[in-house]
Amino acid sequence: MRATPLHLVRTALLAVAAALLLAGCGSGDPGALGPNSVDGGLSAEGQKQEYVDGVSRALTQLGTAQGDSFGKAVENGQKKQLQTAALAWRQGGQQLKELNPPKDAAAAHAKLVKAVDGLAVWNNRLVAAAPNKARTRALAKQAGASAPSQQLEAAVCELVDAGYEIVDSGACTPLSDAGAPVE
Repeated sequence: MRATPLHLVRTALLAVAAALLLAGCGSGDPGALGPNSVDGGLSAEGQKQEYVDGVSRALTQLGTAQGDSFGKAVENGQKKQLQTAALAWRQGGQQLKELNPPKDAAAAHAKLVKAVDGLAVWNNRLVAAAPNKARTRALAKQAGASAPSQQLEAAVCELVDAGYEIVDSGACTPLSDAGAPVE
């Protein structure tokens, strides 16, 4: 199997999912309902952690949708498997839509949701093209290079740059360091 751009996106999503599982372990804020809470709700740190946990769950769902079986389904034009993957992707997208991001994450979150919705359209195109193997492969390549694919990565990195540890921070170049001189 050749490494198509969609295969690379899929691999990146799987890496994201693995990093998310590690990032979510033991990172809860035990004082989230402490004296800094407002009206008995979560503190700002608690809200941030709740959001990170929610995005982590959604990205894990998205990574599962684009797992190894997805690559095989694309290569072989397997309509049923592509339908299953498209459904799992929509579920991950719905999880993202149901989140209430903190104010400082709202713009990046909206971009993330938009990118996931855009990639859902590509998943639907793949389903419609199956069982034509050549067509599913060509569409997967186009999807990997599409604007939503690039926007997904940019939105995730924007959240990371804002301090939301939804992936390993080494996966993104912080925007604040982009113009800094190298020592």
